[in-house]
Amino acid sequence: MQTLLEQPLETRVVCYASQNEAEPLLSFFESIAQEQDWKPSDQLRAYPLTSVSFGLEVDGKLAGGLQLIHGNEIESLPCLTVWPELELQGRTDVADIALLAIDPAQRGKQDLFWLLCVEMWRYCRDNQIDYLWAEVTPANLRLYRRLGWPLQIAGPLREHWGEECYPCCMTLDAAKHEVEIKASKSDFYRRILELSRH
Repeated sequence: MQTLLEQPLETRVVCYASQNEAEPLLSFFESIAQEQDWKPSDQLRAYPLTSVSFGLEVDGKLAGGLQLIHGNEIESLPCLTVWPELELQGRTDVADIALLAIDPAQRGKQDLFWLLCVEMWRYCRDNQIDYLWAEVTPANLRLYRRLGWPLQIAGPLREHWGEECYPCCMTLDAAKHEVEIKASKSDFYRRILELSRH
Protein backbone atom coordinates (compact mmCIF):
# COMPACT_ATOMS: atom_id res chain seq x y z
CA MET A 1 0.00 0.00 0.00
CA GLN A 2 1.35 3.42 -0.97
CA THR A 3 0.31 6.73 0.57
CA LEU A 4 -0.34 9.11 -2.30
CA LEU A 5 -1.73 12.21 -0.69
CA GLU A 6 -1.84 13.30 2.92
CA GLN A 7 -3.82 16.30 4.09
CA PRO A 8 -4.39 18.04 7.44
CA LEU A 9 -6.87 16.54 9.92
CA GLU A 10 -5.46 13.02 9.37
CA THR A 11 -6.87 12.58 5.87
CA ARG A 12 -4.97 10.57 3.30
CA VAL A 13 -5.43 8.64 0.07
CA VAL A 14 -3.65 5.32 -0.40
CA CYS A 15 -3.22 3.08 -3.42
CA TYR A 16 -3.41 -0.66 -2.86
CA ALA A 17 -0.75 -2.76 -4.57
CA SER A 18 -3.01 -5.75 -5.19
CA GLN A 19 -6.61 -6.88 -4.95
CA ASN A 20 -5.66 -8.90 -1.87
CA GLU A 21 -4.31 -5.76 -0.18
CA ALA A 22 -7.50 -3.93 -1.20
CA GLU A 23 -9.76 -6.49 0.51
CA PRO A 24 -10.82 -4.11 3.33
CA LEU A 25 -11.90 -1.57 0.70
CA LEU A 26 -13.77 -4.23 -1.31
CA SER A 27 -15.61 -5.26 1.88
CA PHE A 28 -16.40 -1.58 2.47
CA PHE A 29 -17.77 -1.35 -1.08
CA GLU A 30 -19.95 -4.40 -0.44
CA SER A 31 -21.42 -2.77 2.66
CA ILE A 32 -22.18 0.39 0.66
CA ALA A 33 -23.75 -1.74 -2.08
CA GLN A 34 -25.99 -3.40 0.49
CA GLU A 35 -26.95 -0.03 1.98
CA GLN A 36 -27.80 1.35 -1.48
CA ASP A 37 -29.53 -1.89 -2.59
CA TRP A 38 -27.08 -2.25 -5.48
CA LYS A 39 -26.59 -5.69 -7.02
CA PRO A 40 -22.99 -5.80 -8.28
CA SER A 41 -22.83 -9.61 -8.44
CA ASP A 42 -19.11 -10.52 -8.80
CA GLN A 43 -18.12 -7.25 -10.49
CA LEU A 44 -16.12 -5.84 -7.53
CA ARG A 45 -13.63 -8.72 -7.82
CA ALA A 46 -13.98 -9.56 -11.52
CA TYR A 47 -10.93 -7.58 -12.74
CA PRO A 48 -7.97 -8.54 -10.50
CA LEU A 49 -5.32 -7.83 -13.13
CA THR A 50 -6.61 -4.50 -14.42
CA SER A 51 -8.17 -2.88 -11.36
CA VAL A 52 -6.50 -0.23 -9.25
CA SER A 53 -8.07 0.78 -5.94
CA PHE A 54 -7.66 4.00 -3.98
CA GLY A 55 -8.65 4.12 -0.33
CA LEU A 56 -9.63 7.28 1.53
CA GLU A 57 -8.75 7.33 5.23
CA VAL A 58 -9.98 9.86 7.78
CA ASP A 59 -8.51 9.71 11.29
CA GLY A 60 -6.99 6.33 10.49
CA LYS A 61 -10.29 4.77 9.42
CA LEU A 62 -11.40 3.78 5.94
CA ALA A 63 -13.95 6.40 4.85
CA GLY A 64 -14.30 5.73 1.15
CA GLY A 65 -12.58 4.71 -2.01
CA LEU A 66 -12.51 4.41 -5.75
CA GLN A 67 -12.01 1.40 -8.00
CA LEU A 68 -10.75 2.03 -11.52
CA ILE A 69 -10.57 -0.65 -14.23
CA HIS A 70 -7.90 -0.04 -16.85
CA GLY A 71 -8.68 -1.01 -20.44
CA ASN A 72 -6.33 -3.49 -22.10
CA GLU A 73 -6.09 -5.68 -25.18
CA ILE A 74 -7.52 -8.81 -23.55
CA GLU A 75 -10.04 -8.19 -20.77
CA SER A 76 -13.32 -6.37 -21.09
CA LEU A 77 -14.44 -3.28 -19.17
CA PRO A 78 -17.36 -3.27 -16.68
CA CYS A 79 -19.50 -1.01 -18.86
CA LEU A 80 -19.29 -3.55 -21.71
CA THR A 81 -21.21 -6.11 -19.63
CA VAL A 82 -24.31 -3.90 -20.07
CA TRP A 83 -23.46 -1.92 -23.24
CA PRO A 84 -21.48 -4.39 -25.39
CA GLU A 85 -22.00 -2.22 -28.47
CA LEU A 86 -19.63 0.47 -27.15
CA GLU A 87 -16.43 0.41 -29.18
CA LEU A 88 -14.03 0.05 -26.25
CA GLN A 89 -12.75 -3.52 -26.51
CA GLY A 90 -8.98 -3.72 -26.73
CA ARG A 91 -8.35 -0.02 -26.06
CA THR A 92 -5.63 0.92 -23.59
CA ASP A 93 -6.43 4.65 -23.44
CA VAL A 94 -9.66 4.14 -21.45
CA ALA A 95 -10.61 3.27 -17.89
CA ASP A 96 -13.94 2.57 -16.19
CA ILE A 97 -14.73 4.14 -12.82
CA ALA A 98 -16.30 0.97 -11.47
CA LEU A 99 -17.20 2.46 -8.09
CA LEU A 100 -16.65 5.62 -6.09
CA ALA A 101 -18.19 5.55 -2.62
CA ILE A 102 -17.84 7.47 0.63
CA ASP A 103 -19.03 6.44 4.08
CA PRO A 104 -22.47 7.87 4.93
CA ALA A 105 -21.02 9.76 7.89
CA GLN A 106 -18.58 11.59 5.59
CA ARG A 107 -20.84 12.26 2.59
CA GLY A 108 -21.39 15.83 1.52
CA LYS A 109 -17.76 16.77 2.13
CA GLN A 110 -16.56 17.89 -1.29
CA ASP A 111 -12.89 17.79 -0.34
CA LEU A 112 -13.01 14.02 0.32
CA PHE A 113 -14.65 13.35 -3.04
CA TRP A 114 -12.08 15.50 -4.83
CA LEU A 115 -9.07 13.95 -3.09
CA LEU A 116 -10.05 10.63 -4.68
CA CYS A 117 -10.55 12.36 -8.04
CA VAL A 118 -7.11 13.98 -7.87
CA GLU A 119 -5.44 10.60 -7.41
CA MET A 120 -7.52 9.08 -10.20
CA TRP A 121 -6.41 11.89 -12.54
CA ARG A 122 -2.77 11.44 -11.57
CA TYR A 123 -2.97 7.70 -12.20
CA CYS A 124 -4.61 8.24 -15.57
CA ARG A 125 -2.06 10.85 -16.60
CA ASP A 126 0.84 8.56 -15.64
CA ASN A 127 -0.70 5.59 -17.49
CA GLN A 128 -1.72 7.32 -20.74
CA ILE A 129 -5.43 7.04 -20.03
CA ASP A 130 -7.31 9.79 -21.86
CA TYR A 131 -10.95 8.68 -21.46
CA LEU A 132 -12.87 7.89 -18.29
CA TRP A 133 -16.12 5.93 -18.40
CA ALA A 134 -18.75 5.52 -15.70
CA GLU A 135 -22.19 3.99 -15.28
CA VAL A 136 -24.31 6.80 -13.90
CA THR A 137 -27.93 7.20 -12.78
CA PRO A 138 -29.75 10.29 -14.12
CA ALA A 139 -29.75 11.87 -10.64
CA ASN A 140 -26.01 11.29 -10.14
CA LEU A 141 -25.29 12.58 -13.64
CA ARG A 142 -26.74 15.96 -12.66
CA LEU A 143 -24.76 15.92 -9.41
CA TYR A 144 -21.46 15.02 -11.05
CA ARG A 145 -21.89 17.70 -13.68
CA ARG A 146 -22.53 20.31 -10.97
CA LEU A 147 -19.36 19.20 -9.20
CA GLY A 148 -17.32 19.60 -12.37
CA TRP A 149 -17.31 16.25 -14.17
CA PRO A 150 -18.15 16.97 -17.83
CA LEU A 151 -19.77 13.57 -18.41
CA GLN A 152 -21.38 12.92 -21.78
CA ILE A 153 -24.06 10.28 -22.29
CA ALA A 154 -22.78 7.65 -24.73
CA GLY A 155 -25.58 5.09 -24.82
CA PRO A 156 -29.14 4.25 -23.78
CA LEU A 157 -30.51 4.01 -20.25
CA ARG A 158 -30.24 0.39 -19.05
CA GLU A 159 -30.23 -1.50 -15.77
CA HIS A 160 -26.82 -1.69 -14.11
CA TRP A 161 -26.45 -3.14 -10.61
CA GLY A 162 -30.23 -2.89 -10.18
CA GLU A 163 -30.47 0.80 -11.16
CA GLU A 164 -31.24 2.54 -14.42
CA CYS A 165 -27.95 4.06 -15.65
CA TYR A 166 -26.39 5.75 -18.64
CA PRO A 167 -22.92 4.85 -19.90
CA CYS A 168 -21.05 8.14 -19.69
CA CYS A 169 -17.64 9.32 -20.80
CA MET A 170 -15.38 12.29 -20.22
CA THR A 171 -11.86 13.08 -21.34
CA LEU A 172 -9.16 14.07 -18.90
CA ASP A 173 -8.64 17.28 -20.87
CA ALA A 174 -12.33 18.22 -20.57
CA ALA A 175 -12.29 17.47 -16.83
CA LYS A 176 -9.19 19.60 -16.34
CA HIS A 177 -10.75 22.45 -18.35
CA GLU A 178 -13.91 22.33 -16.24
CA VAL A 179 -11.93 22.51 -13.00
CA GLU A 180 -9.84 25.37 -14.41
CA ILE A 181 -13.04 27.33 -15.09
CA LYS A 182 -14.26 26.70 -11.54
CA ALA A 183 -10.81 27.54 -10.15
CA SER A 184 -11.01 31.01 -11.70
CA LYS A 185 -13.90 31.75 -9.34
CA SER A 186 -13.31 29.49 -6.34
CA ASP A 187 -10.47 29.06 -3.83
CA PHE A 188 -11.63 25.49 -3.24
CA TYR A 189 -11.23 24.52 -6.91
CA ARG A 190 -7.92 26.41 -7.10
CA ARG A 191 -6.64 24.12 -4.36
CA ILE A 192 -7.94 21.02 -6.19
CA LEU A 193 -6.27 22.15 -9.40
CA GLU A 194 -3.00 22.73 -7.58
CA LEU A 195 -3.12 19.29 -5.97
CA SER A 196 -3.75 17.65 -9.33
CA ARG A 197 -0.56 19.15 -10.75
CA HIS A 198 1.78 17.58 -8.16
